[in-house]
Amino acid sequence: MGKKGRLILFVISILLTIGVLGYVGFRVVRVQKDASAYRASQTEASAEEAVKAVSSASSGESVKESAVSSSSSEAGSSAVATATPTPTPEASQTMISIRGDILDEDDSTDTSYPDYLQKLLQDNGYSNYTVENNTWDNSGTLSQMALAGVSMDDINTYITAHENNANGAELDATEYVVRDDLDQYKKDRDDLNAIPVICMGYYGGWNNDPNELAEQIQKVLNTYDQKDNYVVVGMYPYNNVDQTAYDQAMTDAFGDHYLALTSDILDQPAFDDAGHQEIANAIYQKLNSLGYLKTASTSASAESNSESASVSVASN
Repeated sequence: MGKKGRLILFVISILLTIGVLGYVGFRVVRVQKDASAYRASQTEASAEEAVKAVSSASSGESVKESAVSSSSSEAGSSAVATATPTPTPEASQTMISIRGDILDEDDSTDTSYPDYLQKLLQDNGYSNYTVENNTWDNSGTLSQMALAGVSMDDINTYITAHENNANGAELDATEYVVRDDLDQYKKDRDDLNAIPVICMGYYGGWNNDPNELAEQIQKVLNTYDQKDNYVVVGMYPYNNVDQTAYDQAMTDAFGDHYLALTSDILDQPAFDDAGHQEIANAIYQKLNSLGYLKTASTSASAESNSESASVSVASN
């Protein structure tokens, strides 16, 4: 091939190279533009999705808040509609247990002093008190102790002391005998937590020693759970005892809890209805003066305040 032919081939090669390079450059630019456009569209789509998500979340929160608000409103409205006043709790019943002499030797009284005491309590608004009559007619203190559940070992100690003191002399039966019908009257105690009112001693059993009688009364009181609130009623006076020494022994042993049946309290015979009414009234006044009596409303209010205080402490 001549020189001219090689020149032509060279030019053609150059042109082909330029054409190939131009085509490649064009494709590169086109691909880059397409990629940029794709990225731009993806970015725009992502932005739109984000806006939708935010909008949807805001809408959901709004609906949720609206539902909660509506629910709260309905609950509040319902609470107001159904609220009822808290009822005042009923006062619990308090028992007063009277134990000892019934003071009715010939069954002449239509109503006993425990019954009159119950009526006094009811008439004066103390409906939350129940009087239980545990008296026993014609019974000495040894039998009274046995009925209350004092141990026979303690009772036998008194019997032995009485026999030794008699030095062979004949003793009154109540000084060394417990009634043989005890089992007919003794029962399971349901008055252990009651307020005790003890009236015993008229029929003997304490060897005419007021200090021994006080000791025996204390043994009966010890059978109760209630150790602070009680009343000891003085023995109906009779000629075989020094009344001054007796009252002194009772006062020394029981202090303000002792109720002496003095003439200004008991001016009627203790064995008739009038006397029983006076004894009942004296016991009622003593219970009241010692602060043992609270009306049902006062007791219920105290219980309510106690419960409220407990709830307040628990909540704190």
